[in-house]
Amino acid sequence: MSSKIPLLFIISFGLYVSTTNSSPIERRSLWNFFFMTFIGGKRAPWKYDGYGNHCGIGGKGSPVDSIDRCCQVHDRCYHEVNENECGSYKRNVKFIDYDWYMQDKQIVCDTTDTVCAQAICKCDKDIVECLNQNDKDYNPKYNKAIG
Repeated sequence: MSSKIPLLFIISFGLYVSTTNSSPIERRSLWNFFFMTFIGGKRAPWKYDGYGNHCGIGGKGSPVDSIDRCCQVHDRCYHEVNENECGSYKRNVKFIDYDWYMQDKQIVCDTTDTVCAQAICKCDKDIVECLNQNDKDYNPKYNKAIG
């Protein structure tokens, strides 16, 4: 039963977003990041929420392992992009949409997007690849959300 809850949440949330024209979450990078991790990653995205010191909301202290280091690098990437490529935008990069697709089992960021959107996509692509490369180091004891 508990394994059906995340799938039920995804389907319900997807239906909500697709039927709500004015929803501020309809097209945003966090939504893209979720699906990029879900489709291109080795683990479900919710397995990383609350993992270590940097995966999920917030981030402080030293990374507990290579998975947590991926999240720390991702946080820094978002910060840099927010300051540089997306500096002229009046909102956080977490709420800027971008386009991406899978090609030959690889994540590809759409080059027709704005420089800002491409940079955000690259941050997300890089973390998914980092998490995949370090998947062997995943340790459930570091996940505060489940452990």
